[in-house]
Amino acid sequence: MNLTTDILKVQKEFGKCAKDCFYFATHYVYTFDQSRGQKSLVPEWDYVEMILNEIAIPGDLYLEKSRDMMVSWTVMIYFLHSMLFNENWAGFAISRKQDEVDDGGDNSTPESLFGRIKFMWQNLPFWMKPNFTFSHLKIKNKDTDSYCTGESANPNSGRNVACTFKFCDEFAFLPLNDQASINQAMRWGSYRTLLYVTTAKQGTLAETISREGKGFKKIQIPWHLRPDKDKAWYEKKSAGAIGNEVAEELDISYAPRGTEKVVAQYWDASEQIIDPDDMLPAGQYERIACGMDYGFIRSAVEFAGLYQNTWYVFHEIYEYEKTPDEMTALINHIRQSIGIDFAVFCGKDRPDLLKSLSMGGFVATGFQEPVGVRMGTIISVFKTKRIKIIGTATGLLTEIPRYRRHKEGGVVVDAPHRHDVDEAMDAIGYLFMGAGEHANAGEWESEWDDNPYELLESHGKDWSADGWELNIQKHNFRWINEYSR
Repeated sequence: MNLTTDILKVQKEFGKCAKDCFYFATHYVYTFDQSRGQKSLVPEWDYVEMILNEIAIPGDLYLEKSRDMMVSWTVMIYFLHSMLFNENWAGFAISRKQDEVDDGGDNSTPESLFGRIKFMWQNLPFWMKPNFTFSHLKIKNKDTDSYCTGESANPNSGRNVACTFKFCDEFAFLPLNDQASINQAMRWGSYRTLLYVTTAKQGTLAETISREGKGFKKIQIPWHLRPDKDKAWYEKKSAGAIGNEVAEELDISYAPRGTEKVVAQYWDASEQIIDPDDMLPAGQYERIACGMDYGFIRSAVEFAGLYQNTWYVFHEIYEYEKTPDEMTALINHIRQSIGIDFAVFCGKDRPDLLKSLSMGGFVATGFQEPVGVRMGTIISVFKTKRIKIIGTATGLLTEIPRYRRHKEGGVVVDAPHRHDVDEAMDAIGYLFMGAGEHANAGEWESEWDDNPYELLESHGKDWSADGWELNIQKHNFRWINEYSR
């Protein structure tokens, strides 16, 4: 290979890296595993690519994760890439302690955020390595005038900082009394993207953001997305845990771990999470249905197909602060993309959604029923291992370990806990109820035997434009159908 060919190859690679942060990371960036004392190229894991794509979009982002998911490394990869390939890019980072941001400037180690940038920079090929300078709490690329600065978290962090990207690591573990002030300060200064990363911690502002949104887009990175973690790994970690460590560090749950976990005890992520490439084509399912739980803060829609007596959740919509029209547009888009009629089951109080979902050739239904029956129905499906979930349905997968019973006056009742994030679980409950799974609910079995889905099938698809309504009064169950051509 001659010199001209070498130069052209380098230019081509440099261009590829500039356009694609994930390509750059998986071909040229080395991280360091402190526990093993070894360095390795960034693995080609789907969730790493997803994080890099998400944080490249302007906005306020809240990323909650299981422990040891390489998320902080991934964010620092984004910092390195941005400073390397962009002019005048500016980043700002905070964490609980100053040393967690930068533990030594030019002598920093991979124990700190900026030390990770330095380690990755040192291991770049010579033809890509920019002219970086490392001083305490500041890194600068002299070639592009891009830089990043940092500090320990305090009530005024970021207030007077104008930059491209603001980042707070371990948000839930900042001083509890300062979290609101830090959040206000970080969102006050000018920026393009704001990112909080954290594991779960009960009783924090992070829990409130997770539950209510507060203007953030939520991203969830549960442990099972990492290909080198399996059920055996989870059980080993759980065995040595104390208190709420499993709930907070692994399950991304703000609820205490214990006997209230009514679904997770029957769930095996290693066997029941399906790779998207292994999902059946829509045409092979015996039946397709959809469950929806709509809220003004957060809404969830779960799409599932029945095959050989097992439900396969093949798609999910999990959105914050969407209007009914926006949600129905998303659902109808899925309907059109798979080209198959299916029913949509939701709660009793969304007639606006039911009407807008009822379009030519499709059905929308809504019902109410004792929440104990719905919870029992969900448990019955999980207990018999009759559900498999696509790995990209992170809302549902993250809610599984959280789903627990509520307490009233100290007494546990058969209803979901009122303050938990459970929209995806409620949505899958509506789907199961609508599909007639309540008949298998065991001790929670209701007095009525009607299968809403079979009733829909028996009436066919030729109802009048005025629609029709069917009321079943047994056991306080009411099923409504709204349909228009």
